[in-house]
Amino acid sequence: IARQRQIGWWILESGIPKNVQDLSLDLELWQKLNLRLDKDNEETFATLKEWVNLPNAGMLISGTQGLGKSLLAICAGMDCLRSGQEVLFVTERELIDSYKGRRNAEKDVALRAREVPVLIIDDLARHQIDRGTAYLRELYLDIFDSRLPVFGSPMKTLITSQHDAIGLAKWCMDDALASRLLAILQGNTFSLGGSDR
Repeated sequence: IARQRQIGWWILESGIPKNVQDLSLDLELWQKLNLRLDKDNEETFATLKEWVNLPNAGMLISGTQGLGKSLLAICAGMDCLRSGQEVLFVTERELIDSYKGRRNAEKDVALRAREVPVLIIDDLARHQIDRGTAYLRELYLDIFDSRLPVFGSPMKTLITSQHDAIGLAKWCMDDALASRLLAILQGNTFSLGGSDR
């Protein structure tokens, strides 16, 4: 009972919208809900199911708009939650806004992003890092530093982006930041194909 209560609390605090909290990386559920998995994306789907059970792993899902990157990330997040892993699902915009308005440390999304066992950043690199100058680079450097596989307890990071790993490294506009991001991903990068949903 205590474990179910804890998981219920984590779901409430996860940042995953209520209307999609029933989702999962279960193909039978996808069929019932008339969700389609393009043939090109079966390997990504299978790897993401494995990622849910790993203690410490990074992963990037890239592709153009409308391919289902966020949907897959939400499904993986819900599966992590159901298996007893605390998750934070956050968009890049939420991270930026949190960093700008640090008034209440308990509600600081960026602070939580550094500590939560499973972090999902949706749509990374949507905003130009050079427009945010030093504060935006500092934000990501701080988060990525804390999530590197070589430090502390195991943490997982899932990133969705319209950019592949090379594009993200260029977006960083900082060698240290790019190095940390690529270290977190550990070479686990997948590009979605198919049609715009």
